[in-house]
Amino acid sequence: MATSSTTAGRTQNVTIDRTTSATIRQRQRTQRTITYILLTVAGLMFAFPLYWTISSSLQTWQELRSFTPHFYPTAPQWSNYADVFQAVPFARWLLNSLLIIAITIPGTIITSTMTAYSFARFNFVGKGVWFVLMLGTMMIPATVTLIPQYLLWFKLKMINTYVPLTIGSWLGGSAFMIFLLRQFIMSIPRDLDEA
Repeated sequence: MATSSTTAGRTQNVTIDRTTSATIRQRQRTQRTITYILLTVAGLMFAFPLYWTISSSLQTWQELRSFTPHFYPTAPQWSNYADVFQAVPFARWLLNSLLIIAITIPGTIITSTMTAYSFARFNFVGKGVWFVLMLGTMMIPATVTLIPQYLLWFKLKMINTYVPLTIGSWLGGSAFMIFLLRQFIMSIPRDLDEA
């Protein structure tokens, strides 16, 4: 008698467990489906500006200027890309960008790494104050320094040269990069410095 009641209790528990796990699986499937739908919608929203840019670049001037927007060009104008290269010195602009990048990235990496290492490993007078001042430079909007920088480079007769765009990275690095590197270096045990 006791055996049959125990068996019945186990059967009931197994049935309840199966029902509960089926309900949990169904809920997880529903949540996963909703998540995928929301992620797909968000992805399409983020991809739309890129699609709009490419679509607009292939439209005629009349299609671009019309009151009703055209979501796709009626006849793609691939010649628009050739016209851009003929109308403006695009190749020169691209070369300028690559040259500035090639000069500034090593400067930023070298100066930021040295500064971050000194803030992380060395003890010197005013270390905290200097670090806070360095972080404070991130709070200054770039537009505030635009006119003073222009006047400085104008007086140094360096307007229309690469120097104003590149020398800052070699003299000061990036406050944000210094902060990130300092935090990373502080997470490394000092024993590894001597290993």
